[in-house]
Amino acid sequence: MKTVSTFDLYLWNLFVPKLSEESFKNRLVCLLAVSYISVYKLPRKCILNYFKGKGSDMVIDSDEVIMNNQEVLNQLTEAIASSKRNGSTAGSLRICQTDIHKPNYKYSIGSFTINYLIHDESIEITIKSGYHFQLNPDRLTRHLHSWFYSLTIKGHAESFEIKGNPWTTSFPELLAVKMKKKAERQPKLALLI
Repeated sequence: MKTVSTFDLYLWNLFVPKLSEESFKNRLVCLLAVSYISVYKLPRKCILNYFKGKGSDMVIDSDEVIMNNQEVLNQLTEAIASSKRNGSTAGSLRICQTDIHKPNYKYSIGSFTINYLIHDESIEITIKSGYHFQLNPDRLTRHLHSWFYSLTIKGHAESFEIKGNPWTTSFPELLAVKMKKKAERQPKLALLI
């Protein structure tokens, strides 16, 4: 109990007075944000890799990321259709973090790039993202980004690459899944009658 009292004395007499109200609020919000995103498995693994992985790349399932995010699937099928119309056999598509609606992916891979190669009937797809934090980005979590960025600069954490394993599928298969997901989102009119 004496140790807890000593810690409490240190905390309130030495540490807290050095924090401004704004600084305390920002750190509290950062801790809440980290606690919240750590609830999800993939973001938790990314944070742990950021602090312990020494820059080790992470490999994730490309098909899961794409098939579990309707907007990503829509953009990919439109890009492939455009490439096919233009006679192109390869393409790259940048996906913004705001287009990802599943928290498991939104808080882990963030914005990412999809690369695809079109072979006769099959399409080979990979994704790539950099897991890093920026100094004062223009976003709600700028304090968290700045804090983690400073930890990177001090050598307490290290940015890394997230790579999706190569996934081979076909354009008709992608379109079928897209249509199925679209149908699932449509309201069931028969239930309303």
